[in-house]
Amino acid sequence: MFTGSLSEGIYRRAGSSVVLSELLARFRRDSWSVQLTPGQHSEHDVAGVLKRFFRDLPEPLVPQENHNTLVDVLAQTKMAFGARSRQSTEEILLRSARSATLVDVEGKNHINLPKSS
Repeated sequence: MFTGSLSEGIYRRAGSSVVLSELLARFRRDSWSVQLTPGQHSEHDVAGVLKRFFRDLPEPLVPQENHNTLVDVLAQTKMAFGARSRQSTEEILLRSARSATLVDVEGKNHINLPKSS
């Protein structure tokens, strides 16, 4: 189900510009009805839509005043834990992606994550 998230270079390779625009328009119209079809939509198309979604947010996901702190923490984590940290981070992100739901409510995009128990 989530094998595309393990693809090499998934966020570096561009998907089809036409497919990206079409998918983004469909998500904005009715995100619940969008069906992704293997062979018709690649993991690069989906990653491209996700990147464009975040790029188009009216406010950054990480507030500007926290950006440098986040970059510093990530750099320190990488130095301290190396490849193990990268693998753990990828596993956490993959689990988060499985539980994340993109929703379009009244024309405003939101990301809803399950509440921690």
